[in-house]
Amino acid sequence: MEQHDYRFLTDLLESTLLGATKRLTPHQLNAYWSGSIKVPLGIERDIDAYLSQPEPEALIRAAVWIVRNHAVSSHDPGFHLRIVRWLFEHDRLDRSELLELLALTSTHSLDEAGRLIAWESAHMLGEGRLEEGWELVIPMLLAYPS
Repeated sequence: MEQHDYRFLTDLLESTLLGATKRLTPHQLNAYWSGSIKVPLGIERDIDAYLSQPEPEALIRAAVWIVRNHAVSSHDPGFHLRIVRWLFEHDRLDRSELLELLALTSTHSLDEAGRLIAWESAHMLGEGRLEEGWELVIPMLLAYPS
């Protein structure tokens, strides 16, 4: 996946799933439909299903794929945290995988709260203190701005 692929996925999920005000541009949609944006086949099917007939479940499957495969965690860590939060709040992610999904988040462009979430997740996961990690990280994540 390339930079414009990540941007397309981020814009699609932010503007629809998360309800952000940003919308996909005609240029992005044209690039996607023309094939110049290449995403993995499974996620492409879900995106096609959503764009051709708004099917929220397809978009949620794509979002779950994105966070589980860390497709944007290094490129857009703030978005990764927001989508993990949304999916967790809506019971689309199991608590057992939460620390791992947060621990691998890049901290290069995160604010202080985001860096603390990623650091604490990695620390607790690395030490095998899962219960303590969940008790600490979940409230931090739920307080993280969407």
